[in-house]
Amino acid sequence: MLADSNICLHKLASNSPEVMKAFPSQEWAKELKDLDLGADPLPLQRSLGLNWNLQKDSFTFLVSREEKPFPRRGVLSTVNSLYDPLGFAAPITMQGKALIRELCSENCDWDAPLPADKETQWRAWQTSLVDLEKLQIPRQYIHTSLHTTLRRELCVFADASTLAVSAVAYLRAFDEEGQVHVGFCMGKSKLAPRQPHTVPCLELCAAVLAVELADTLLEELDIEIHEVKYYTDSKVVLGYINNTSRRFYMYVANRVARIRKSTNPTQWYFVNTQHNPADHGTRPVPVSLLCSTSWLTGPDFLKKVSEDAPPQPDSFELVEPASDVEIRPLITTFTTKVGTTQLGSHRFKRFSRWRLLIHGVAKLIQKIRSSLKAPEKDMKKLDKLKQAKNIIIRSVQEEEFKEELKSLSKGELVPEHSLILSTGLDVFGPWNICVRRTRSGASENKRWAVMFTCLVTRAVHIEVIESLSTSSFINALRRFVAIRGPVKLFQSDRGTNFVGACKELQFAAEDPELQSYFKDEGCTWKFNPPHSSHMGGVWERMIGVARRILDAMLLKVHTPSLSHEVLTTLMAEVSAIMNGRPLVPISTDPEQPDLLTPGSIFTQKTELVSAPPGVFDPNELHRKQWKQVQCLANSFWKRWRQEYLATLQPRRKWQAVGPNLEIGDVVLLKDSQAKRNEWPVGLIVNTFPGQDNRVRKVEVRVVKGGTPRVYIRPISECVLLIKGT
Repeated sequence: MLADSNICLHKLASNSPEVMKAFPSQEWAKELKDLDLGADPLPLQRSLGLNWNLQKDSFTFLVSREEKPFPRRGVLSTVNSLYDPLGFAAPITMQGKALIRELCSENCDWDAPLPADKETQWRAWQTSLVDLEKLQIPRQYIHTSLHTTLRRELCVFADASTLAVSAVAYLRAFDEEGQVHVGFCMGKSKLAPRQPHTVPCLELCAAVLAVELADTLLEELDIEIHEVKYYTDSKVVLGYINNTSRRFYMYVANRVARIRKSTNPTQWYFVNTQHNPADHGTRPVPVSLLCSTSWLTGPDFLKKVSEDAPPQPDSFELVEPASDVEIRPLITTFTTKVGTTQLGSHRFKRFSRWRLLIHGVAKLIQKIRSSLKAPEKDMKKLDKLKQAKNIIIRSVQEEEFKEELKSLSKGELVPEHSLILSTGLDVFGPWNICVRRTRSGASENKRWAVMFTCLVTRAVHIEVIESLSTSSFINALRRFVAIRGPVKLFQSDRGTNFVGACKELQFAAEDPELQSYFKDEGCTWKFNPPHSSHMGGVWERMIGVARRILDAMLLKVHTPSLSHEVLTTLMAEVSAIMNGRPLVPISTDPEQPDLLTPGSIFTQKTELVSAPPGVFDPNELHRKQWKQVQCLANSFWKRWRQEYLATLQPRRKWQAVGPNLEIGDVVLLKDSQAKRNEWPVGLIVNTFPGQDNRVRKVEVRVVKGGTPRVYIRPISECVLLIKGT
């Protein structure tokens, strides 16, 4: 390749006669041309500034014996004449550099004689340099080929003193026979900064020097290195490198960042000072003793297959971080969280009656005023009770309507999606309507209605279903959700009215299409247990009254005069009437004439929907449809006032608190379908306590005809016979 490029090699030198004979003798090095390679000793050769002993295939030093003057200029010339790029004699050259810095710190001329003490120190060091010629450093890293080794590691050691920082690297190779070979790669010694630094900072500088030395070797070596290991005898530095919780001042932070840039904390190991070869590069070592140190050979534990180094912990913690001046102090801050609601509504559960709760909160307010020594206001007892009532209501509202109150405080509209979260529903009907008129009469069809009742505000919403399919019911749900917002829970009973309507409408809660719709909307459908219509009393009362009134009204209306549009509009009027009922007792205070109704909560308006002006005669039912609707709405209103008032009577059942039914209790079931002289007795196998830990429904196992069956029944249908053990 070189011949094709017309490149001629010359001044060739090799310790192998076979290699030399492969080239013409005129291309040999000048010192080798007249030698008999097989018999004559080979002279020293200079290769890249290094002295190469061809006979021993090793590097060595040639020290000039020329007597030079003793001023500072002569000292600098002698120190710079020692060319050592790989750091074989770094511990020796470091001593000369330290002497020069000491001389530079003194204000003396470059040609002035040295002080007596410095001259004695200089003469001793210069005389010892002759022993460098006895050093023989093998040219090869190890005595076997690196390409035949199975694994290669680069081990770098770091150490520092107040005089110098040092780093030295060794190549550790494992051959096929399991033997370990260690060879010197490169070493460096640098004088410590002149500014005073703590020893941990100097050790950290040595660690940075070790990282830079490893980066250089990894870039220059043409062989693969499987792992790089770093060793230091400073646990403080290891704590700095492994730190993840504290911050350092700039000097340490920059050097730790440089180390973490090229290495991982898991690559760093602790080594005792007596086993750290980098320690020789930080203090004066006589030239005659350099060969007996571990600087050129490495520590003994590297030469063994199983390292004898001390066991390493999983991680290194910071050493006395409270007293370390390089670590920023911890600043502890305390935050005080002020809650706007100090009176939780969970405390209200301790009171069984509303009157007792108001009086208890009023007494609490009075005690707080007296403990704070607040000026006592001239308030009547009625005003104190009113203040307590407002505090109770405000406390509940802050917990249940947090987002709504936040919107109102910002002057924003209340989000509609938060008005209805839980809904009870039921289906009632059908009614016959006229879909089109023909010469032979009117074509009739059936319509049903779905009533949605908000379990929070008690508002109702009615949608008309015109198709006997699941899709028609889903359309009703979509219309309801589009107007009132998303709903998280639908709840209904298992009564014959709803189950029968579901069967006739050909849909069920288990219908795949309906379940898919609920899944997409993020809502669920919950059924009350059988024979427990009282659990749906919130919507059962409303739909019961509305059904009786509508059935009685629409049976009197001739079918041809009742269309789908009239029925849909009538249901909207019915919803407005039902949503206009008061939720709380009407106040006698003239400053509070407004009523709190479900409609006012929905629309955020206090004015009720009024009927259009005019008199709507029943004789005009067949003339104009809108008057027909208003006449039907007036009829509903008259009967609604009469029948709804009866539902406001005080509730007589379930006032006293009794013991819960438990698993293992024997009960008698109230079965209306049981035959004469048949008393169904069952065993409770499971209970379903509510949020207040009161059991309202249970699972009962009953044996009929030798076959055990399990039913879900409310506790109102169970009579306790024997208490379980």
